[in-house]
Amino acid sequence: MQIGNAVPPLLAYHLGTAIAPGTAVDLFAGAGGLGLGLELAGHQVLLSVDNDARALETLRSHAATHHRAEQFDLSDPIEFRNMLDAARMALGGRELGLLAGGPPCQGFSTAGPCRVDDPRNRLVLSFLKAVEELGPENVLFENVPALRWRGKQFLDELVERLAGLGYTSEIRIIHAEAYGVPQLRRRLIVMASKSGSPRWPEPTHQLIRPYFEADQPGPLVESDVRVTVRDAIGDLPLFARDDPDQSVPLASAASDYARWLRGELSIDQLLRSTDLVAHGGQ
Repeated sequence: MQIGNAVPPLLAYHLGTAIAPGTAVDLFAGAGGLGLGLELAGHQVLLSVDNDARALETLRSHAATHHRAEQFDLSDPIEFRNMLDAARMALGGRELGLLAGGPPCQGFSTAGPCRVDDPRNRLVLSFLKAVEELGPENVLFENVPALRWRGKQFLDELVERLAGLGYTSEIRIIHAEAYGVPQLRRRLIVMASKSGSPRWPEPTHQLIRPYFEADQPGPLVESDVRVTVRDAIGDLPLFARDDPDQSVPLASAASDYARWLRGELSIDQLLRSTDLVAHGGQ
């Protein structure tokens, strides 16, 4: 199970640094990439929710001790209420600082046929209902860029109802490679706050074409600094052995990115090394 299929942890970290740290609940969490990045940014993720038992098994394997992971089908009214009860119990009377999540995107994605009648599309409204019930200070919603045209009615309703609840919202398309992730992944992000216009993280790396330049928060990085797939997996063995219990030596010295993935560097050390490269060692 891949951790961070929709929102890689490093991208989630950068998004999380633009929001004042506090308590958080993560809906449609999958294996936990978004929540992991928020934790790295200082947020206390108290509850993650998904309807995939195997994804939650992976999430529990790396979640912090205070971090509960529960299985709920948020399209079911009874299970939705149970999710609200679990969230309130996890909060223990505290205010919710951030509600984050990315409902399933298959009905909107350009990777498959557009299905406006896909029942999962309405999970966008389930997320909105959770905002109404839990009243977080901040909201982070993610989905595919095609939500702007394939699911425009859902996106418009999301933003309109957030405004009615007192939130100021902004929509951007974020480029994963601009934040040091070795993927050409673009995500539509809605940031909303009760305390004014949302902040956005500045890119740390160069964008790679084609891209949605007008939607990417800036200023853009001009120097040719990129994290590649080789940086991420270049230290893996050149072949696999049949015995799963026998260790296999790494093929080459690890990059800083790979060392961070293995827990040998902190997020601050990784970003420090990136900043030195981007600015010529200054």
